Amino acid sequence: MFILTSKWIYQDNKKLECDKSLLIDESVITDVISNNQINKDYKKLQREFYDNHLFIPSFSECYLDINDCENEEEYQEKITRIMGSGVTRIQVVSKDYKKALKFMRNYGLCMSFALTLDAADYTQDEMKQLINTLDFYKSDHSIRFSIDLRNILSFENETIKKVAYICNELNLQINFHSGDLIGLSNNDTNKLFSFWDDVNLLNNCAVHDVVTHKKNWMKYLNKKNIVIMVKYNELMNLENVEYFLMLIQNKYKCVLVSDCDNSFKFYDILRIIQYFYKKNEKSFDPYKILDCITSNTVDFFEDLSQRGTIKKGSLASFNVYNIHKEKFLIKHVIKPVLVDLDNKSLTNVWSSGQIMDIKNG
Repeated sequence: MFILTSKWIYQDNKKLECDKSLLIDESVITDVISNNQINKDYKKLQREFYDNHLFIPSFSECYLDINDCENEEEYQEKITRIMGSGVTRIQVVSKDYKKALKFMRNYGLCMSFALTLDAADYTQDEMKQLINTLDFYKSDHSIRFSIDLRNILSFENETIKKVAYICNELNLQINFHSGDLIGLSNNDTNKLFSFWDDVNLLNNCAVHDVVTHKKNWMKYLNKKNIVIMVKYNELMNLENVEYFLMLIQNKYKCVLVSDCDNSFKFYDILRIIQYFYKKNEKSFDPYKILDCITSNTVDFFEDLSQRGTIKKGSLASFNVYNIHKEKFLIKHVIKPVLVDLDNKSLTNVWSSGQIMDIKNG
């Protein structure tokens, strides 16, 4: 058991707390304690100080496409690069799920896998192998899978029923891409979602491309059962930013992802959104954006202690930022502001109680 002390800690109450410390036992945060409590109860424990630093929950990447990785070395490079941005939870996506499982190794990170099923080129034999794989791993609680459905309109109804049954039986998440629905009439859209609802396809799903296409599909989707997957590249124009913020304001659970671009752009998005609010003279709570790569992502990972928060009982997975580096506190000399976060200020990444080598992986 040991203690880490920081100037600021962003806790699960969505507030920055000053002069608090983390009591860590192996991989878990045993408690968040005051300095007075340390002197009273824990003064004999090893203690490490991060003066002028900020602790924030580590980040998630919930859709990292690895289809372009030819070998494990390329896969490792991709994982290492994104880990260097403060990411400790990663869901990798692959059409060749055997390749994804082959590359699987312990990076000290929390990993999950989205197995792609593409109606354009899948076979019944591949479906059988996928089912066998899920069945093989269903008792392994260290791994979580989801199913990524591509070209969803081309699947036969019986296949959709089978996928829905499997995912409900094993509590797996389903990814579908709303761009596949472009061109459907209102009548066909009503029939499609009615069928999906009847077979419980939408009980636990992640929906992609909503921000890009902005179709009126949201009325078919229960806020409690869905996650809106928002690509960083979708937010490179202010119209999409406005739509994204509207979804958050209406309490849709949004998750920011790299997708095929494989470029973690969270720090850039903070600045774009800040610019949007300044331009429109509106107030801005940047911590709602932080939720999109922390607490909103927990359903993608098996370990329930991966809450994406810093609190008693959570895994000790957090990022350490130097608030005096670069321009972090030029304007805000009293209290750090999330929008000033950048990769250059990232000092350390902790994952499950272990400090990571963010330079070499």
